[in-house]
Amino acid sequence: MGSAGGCGGSPPVVVRRYNRSEAPRMRWPEELHRRFVHAVRRLGGCHEATPKRIMQLMGAKGVSISHVKSHLQMYRNSNNSSNVNRRHPVTPQIDWTTTAQQDEQQRRQMSSFSFLATRTVPAAGIGSHSHQRPHRRQALHAGDDDGCELTLSISGGAAEESKDGGSSITDDDDELLIQPPAPNIINDDGSTRHGSHCCLLLGYIVFKLLVSQFDTAALLVRFWMGICVMDRSDLSTGNSAHASLLLRSASVAFLFTAPYGGDHGVGADAATTASIPSFSPGAARRFAADHGLAVHAVALRVADAADAFRASVAAGARPAFQPADLGGGFGLAEVELYGDVVLRFVSHPDGADAPFLPGFEGVSNPGAVDYGLRRFDHVVGNVPELAPVAAYISGFTGFHEFAEFTAEDVGTAESGLNSVVLANNAETVLLPLNEPVHGTKRRSQIQTYLDHHGGPGVQHIALASDDVLGTLREMRARSAMGGFEFLAPPPPNYYDGVRRRAGDVLSEEQINECQELGVLVDRDDQGVLLQIFTKPVGDRPTFFLEMIQRIGCMEKDESGQEYQKGGCGGFGKGNFSELFKSIEEYEKSLEAKQAPTVQGS
Repeated sequence: MGSAGGCGGSPPVVVRRYNRSEAPRMRWPEELHRRFVHAVRRLGGCHEATPKRIMQLMGAKGVSISHVKSHLQMYRNSNNSSNVNRRHPVTPQIDWTTTAQQDEQQRRQMSSFSFLATRTVPAAGIGSHSHQRPHRRQALHAGDDDGCELTLSISGGAAEESKDGGSSITDDDDELLIQPPAPNIINDDGSTRHGSHCCLLLGYIVFKLLVSQFDTAALLVRFWMGICVMDRSDLSTGNSAHASLLLRSASVAFLFTAPYGGDHGVGADAATTASIPSFSPGAARRFAADHGLAVHAVALRVADAADAFRASVAAGARPAFQPADLGGGFGLAEVELYGDVVLRFVSHPDGADAPFLPGFEGVSNPGAVDYGLRRFDHVVGNVPELAPVAAYISGFTGFHEFAEFTAEDVGTAESGLNSVVLANNAETVLLPLNEPVHGTKRRSQIQTYLDHHGGPGVQHIALASDDVLGTLREMRARSAMGGFEFLAPPPPNYYDGVRRRAGDVLSEEQINECQELGVLVDRDDQGVLLQIFTKPVGDRPTFFLEMIQRIGCMEKDESGQEYQKGGCGGFGKGNFSELFKSIEEYEKSLEAKQAPTVQGS
């Protein structure tokens, strides 16, 4: 699905040359043009936008309506003559490139994400569990002042299945070279871009776990999500700073990390034993106190963490943790993403036998379970103001705009939001951002999140399954025993529309099962999207999870091997309204229970 803005299809990128013989015009600096493009897209595209409304949204001083009118006419002309690609980025990007061999490999991968306690994403086909492709010695306290960090890691896509049924990652999957920025290319829509190939993602999240035993938390996630404990780092491995458990399902991995109680983990001696060098017991507790169950870090796997850090900072990223050499080819560094969330760069040597990080040891796993979770699809952030955050992230990652939604697309009669989705060139890594819309009858859901979370943060993480219906059957079977609760399903007549939109792809039996499980179905001109959302999983109405499957968009590489095109099925524009209504009804149910009672009753 394309952006709401723009005026056409997908032309080749060309360098636009201005006619210097024309009368001198006002110079439009990059930042001013970025505001112009953003305003045009929010207004529905260059043929819907008017100069007056563009000026109002731009909020730029010294720009007259004649300047905007002239610039809009040039913008329309260039779009009409070149059939502009709606997904071109609006800001200069850094060239995140790979070798030719890596590029070929990454094109057919659903790149990896990592976040806190969540699941994995898409594949082609439906109705099969085809697996395509990775303690405590002391009780841990989890009171109101304790924080637990959960690290989710994904290797960059579908790995080849090993003989014993496990997954292995090829060498080419893991290497990423960050090179100096290439010269800016001016797209037909006036934006500038570099060729960018994003990398393999790992993920970290900070949790406030309401359990007294750390092993108990891991057991619950294993039971609810079918994810097995693979590695650990704690007192038994020589780590006196924190305790960590790594859980993995295919290329989805979750790392739970918590500070020890009392004075454990405090002091220089303890810090030197930490397997995660940026971990701070005090910071973990503060984060949990401020945000509750929340995502703390999104980790990106790169060839060299220090190089990735330097390139990002040079392109405008704000440093959060200076590069640390962990030995043995392992490295770690962090930059700010939004709010208290950081982007973590992780580099480590190739090889299936390598530990997650130094200081971790393998855990035997008898009786392993698998509910079919395979990859992370996307992670959604909520922010007070969309434009500056999107410009900041795209500026140092090289991500472009994959899709855009406004309140008209996804709101209700009572509230709304604006949203933009950033993506790498292959559109296998998706970073949506939401902002609230003000002045409506009800407070925007995004503002509710910001208030309860205490500022910007990750709203939800989407996890992909090759058979999301099978995954949901496993999860729902455990919901009554303390598992995840899902949002209320759409009304029955919603599935009449599903039959019209996707009846040629999904069988009647599959549509009936979608209705039984409450799965939302959407479709664009290339593929079909299945998705379902949980209720908030913590003690605040903030962080939740999404299970997703993408169907279709199968292509072949030069060797004849099939792969699924990134972003297949779009981003659920047709489902946004149903999701928005479900969350709105959930919030109303909470508000009803908070009604004031008669004193003394």
